[in-house]
Amino acid sequence: MSIYDLVVFVHVLSAVVLVGGGLLATPAVDASIRRAETVSELRRWLTAGRPLGLISPISSIVLLASGIYLATTGDWWSSPWVQIAVVLWIVNAVVANVVVRPSHQRMAQLAFSDGVEEIGAELDEMRNSPGPRAASDAMLATDLGILFLMVVKPSAYLPAILVLVVAYVGLVGWRAVRTSMPHRGGDRPATPAHP
Repeated sequence: MSIYDLVVFVHVLSAVVLVGGGLLATPAVDASIRRAETVSELRRWLTAGRPLGLISPISSIVLLASGIYLATTGDWWSSPWVQIAVVLWIVNAVVANVVVRPSHQRMAQLAFSDGVEEIGAELDEMRNSPGPRAASDAMLATDLGILFLMVVKPSAYLPAILVLVVAYVGLVGWRAVRTSMPHRGGDRPATPAHP
């Protein structure tokens, strides 16, 4: 086994961890946070989701670093799919650090700083805010698009861009279906504000 083969394995593994977390773990934890009925339950889910806050950035950095090595070794920097994948990685990093992470940090700060068990209006509004949810979903669509680009390796810009359009259209459809479904153990409407 060559170093290149080992780096390919690490690259694919980091992509699987990143996308798997985005498809399975993150939505489950986020839905549980929104369903929590007490602050202590909310704290438990925030604590359970904390490893995702470490695993996702680490797998993302490993994905980029191994991708840089592979693109350099394989002389793929001129390939449109590599260029688009790098731009998308940067976009996701910005969205994660500007929208998603600060929102989760503020929610944790509110949840862990108050001894009250009833979820207050500010905390309830924050956990049900559509902005961070939409940002997380957009990051997932981007990750799926990057994974597809890695596998198919289109040689022109148009097919690579079409892949992303399909990923985002699929995301919009998925969100529409998810929000129109009855709230059976899934997301629930925001609780009324209490004085």
